[in-house]
Amino acid sequence: MGKDKTSQLRILHGHLVDIDNDIAVIATPIEQLNTLLGDVIDLLGKPKTFSDDLKTIGEILGKIQSIASDADWLPEVGQVASSLSKALLPVVKEPPPAGGIGEIRTSLNEIDVILTPLQNKLKKAQGAIQKVLKVIHGVAFDVHSLVNGTHALMQRYADHPPENVEKCAKGLNEGIETVADELRCAREQVAKQLNEYLSPLKNVENAFHRVDGYLKMIQTVYEDLSLYSKALREVENAVNTAASYGKKKVEYLFTWVGRHTYPDLYEKIKKKLDSANTCVNQMVGKIANLALAPMRQAVSTLEDEVAREVNRIPEIAALEDEMASAQRTLEKLEHEMVAAVSGECAKILGENHFSCG
Repeated sequence: MGKDKTSQLRILHGHLVDIDNDIAVIATPIEQLNTLLGDVIDLLGKPKTFSDDLKTIGEILGKIQSIASDADWLPEVGQVASSLSKALLPVVKEPPPAGGIGEIRTSLNEIDVILTPLQNKLKKAQGAIQKVLKVIHGVAFDVHSLVNGTHALMQRYADHPPENVEKCAKGLNEGIETVADELRCAREQVAKQLNEYLSPLKNVENAFHRVDGYLKMIQTVYEDLSLYSKALREVENAVNTAASYGKKKVEYLFTWVGRHTYPDLYEKIKKKLDSANTCVNQMVGKIANLALAPMRQAVSTLEDEVAREVNRIPEIAALEDEMASAQRTLEKLEHEMVAAVSGECAKILGENHFSCG
């Protein structure tokens, strides 16, 4: 007795499983790239945002430095104010010395110049990718429905399906065999092209994450600017009040005789200076936490890394070509399925789930 011939249904199921796997192999890196592109596009806007934030921070700190310098003669405040003024001077001085806010802004602005065209390029790539993903997901659903349908039929009929099932399976086999080969080729080309994008983009993302702490520090200081402004007003008010009495009178008030001769005036000035002193000390603490020198180094490193990885990213045209080729193959596959599986065959092979057409 001869060996049973492999049924068209089993052949079809094998084709469909292969196609289902190939679509998943194509879809997975494209979905990864789509997600990564979204993340990186967001990250690429951060240097400009943080540069603008630093500009505002620098303006506020510049005012504080100026007021702290004016306060250096005040009793009980002057020494700390002078320290604050000296600490802030290299931070806010223009043109910026090494380690100042201005230098960090220069690096961030240079990064932004590099990244703006890249951001536009990646947005264009994302559009092409999302278009292909829509086609992939539609075809994948239909193929998966047929995989389930043919699997159910094999469980029911084993290697001896009825004639109507074999006829439908044969028709679809004839339509998709060539396309399945094209899909395998598209899978390899897409995977190769996508890897040329995924690798440098992941490195760009990692470069940003390595300086994330410093960038968050900028954001935190920016969010605290209302506190700085309030402290600035306290110190400015104290300086102006004291100045209105004149340096000699204020210094006299803080002698033993002055305190006892004009107790009410002494308390008034003392209260303002105590408030100013508290604010100055708080600002000294905050300035100490700015860590501008390592921040500048980190941002400079970011600039070098991003520039290097951006140069590794291929032109978008190559990716668009591969995406378009994969899309044409998938659309051809869907067309063959629609042509071969219609009417009764759709119900037979797809377990009533087949939806294309």
